Amino acid sequence: MAVHPNQKWVTDMTEVLMGQEKLYISAVMDLFNREVIAFEMSSSPNKELIKATIKAAQKRRKLDTLEGVLIHSDQGSVYRSHMYHNLSKELHFIPSMSQKANCWDNVVIESFFSQLKTEFPCFIPTALSILFNKI
Repeated sequence: MAVHPNQKWVTDMTEVLMGQEKLYISAVMDLFNREVIAFEMSSSPNKELIKATIKAAQKRRKLDTLEGVLIHSDQGSVYRSHMYHNLSKELHFIPSMSQKANCWDNVVIESFFSQLKTEFPCFIPTALSILFNKI
C-alpha cells in the first residue's frame, strides 16, 4: 500500500444500468487512506472521462504535477490507449497496470465500486440526474 498521500492511486471505470440507460463512473482513490479523491460520470465509456477524472484528482489535491504518483489501473482499452500514455507524460505520473485477466491486482477500487452498487443504490439515480442536467 502507500505510506503517505499521493504516492499510489488506483483508478477504474464501472458501468451502472439505470433502466435502459447506461451511466459510466470513473474514480481515482488514494491508497494511503482509501479516499476517493475524484470521480466523473458520462453516458459513454470514453477516453475523455478518464482524462477528466485524473485531472480532477490532480486539481483536488492541488498538485501542479503528478510527478512520482503511481496510478494503477486494469488493462482496459482506455488505459492502454495513446491518450492515456500521453496523459501520463503530460502530468508526469507513473502508469501501472494489472496483470492480464487478474482483477485482484486492482481489488481496492473494484471493491469500492461493488460497495457503491450494492450498498448505496440511492446515489446512482442522483448521479444520473446530475449528469443529464450537465448535458
